[in-house]
Amino acid sequence: MKRLVAVTCLVTLVAVCRESEARVDKAAHAKKGAATVPQYNLQVTFDGLIAFVQTSSTSMWALLVEANYDPTDPTKVKDSEVPPCARAETTPANIVNHFPPHVAAIRIKDADVLLNNVSVGGVVPLFFIDGMDITFDTGVKNPSIDLTTTRLVTRSTFGDALGQPADNFKQHDTVHSKFLTASFPSGQWPDHLAARVLIDFGQQATTVPCPSRSYGVKSPQAGCQGSGTSLAEEVSVSQKGLTTPITIVLDSGRTLKVQPKNGANSLHVEVLNILPSSLVYGKGCDDNDLHPNAFRWYYYLAKDLPPPTNCSTHYLPCDLGSAGAGGTKCPEMQMQPPPVGNKK
Repeated sequence: MKRLVAVTCLVTLVAVCRESEARVDKAAHAKKGAATVPQYNLQVTFDGLIAFVQTSSTSMWALLVEANYDPTDPTKVKDSEVPPCARAETTPANIVNHFPPHVAAIRIKDADVLLNNVSVGGVVPLFFIDGMDITFDTGVKNPSIDLTTTRLVTRSTFGDALGQPADNFKQHDTVHSKFLTASFPSGQWPDHLAARVLIDFGQQATTVPCPSRSYGVKSPQAGCQGSGTSLAEEVSVSQKGLTTPITIVLDSGRTLKVQPKNGANSLHVEVLNILPSSLVYGKGCDDNDLHPNAFRWYYYLAKDLPPPTNCSTHYLPCDLGSAGAGGTKCPEMQMQPPPVGNKK
């Protein structure tokens, strides 16, 4: 899979600030990166089509499902580029409207950023991370992470809304083990995975719903069912009291050093898998660029993909409240590792 890093400015998405044009004294910045900085708090938020898999009490994976394709000619979009059954539900002309492409990126606000010790210019550095296995180093590893009591979508979400036992829907949230391997050999990046982030840092992991939204569950052939519940549309990992820059390893050849700008007391890094229009103009929970059907891309991460010949089993959250899922925020999943002894 092609790996790409781009640094964009907030002014326009296509205004790319070339790394080679950055004018900087590398030695001076290297020295600055090693020095302490005024104490600050870190927040790393995860928004968009992202599934979370807790593999131990001290770590979890954030899996950004591949949902990107060229929308220029909808008739040329491949079946594997859109969710299962997508073509059976709409015409080629409407495929982009029903299942708009998403892009995986890291966006960093109000920070001094070095890429391989070269200063990154621009108001909001934005890095496209397709095909990248990303780690964060904050100087403190192995926090205690617990996502089991949150409002992420799980088999229980489907069971509660549809009045059935949760285990009837275990095929919907059991992840394929190929996405959990410690590292991917060269040339063996798995299909349907845009990027992956190891979360083994931070002091607290919380989930954030959009307050005005209430969800049920539906299939493509049935109406919205359930009494309505709020669902997590963001995961936030936080760490307090940092005094050195953080390191974000994008791949073997590219590393970011990040610290608050002008000695500020907070740093915000966003991991995104969202509509391209929301990369610059996203309004969070107020974003009205809707894409509820996009949830079904998650099925490509499942160990047992629901059969595409039976689309009635392809459940997804449906809006029972206000505007529904926007271009930045949408319900996120907690997926379960395969049972011990069943690693396929």
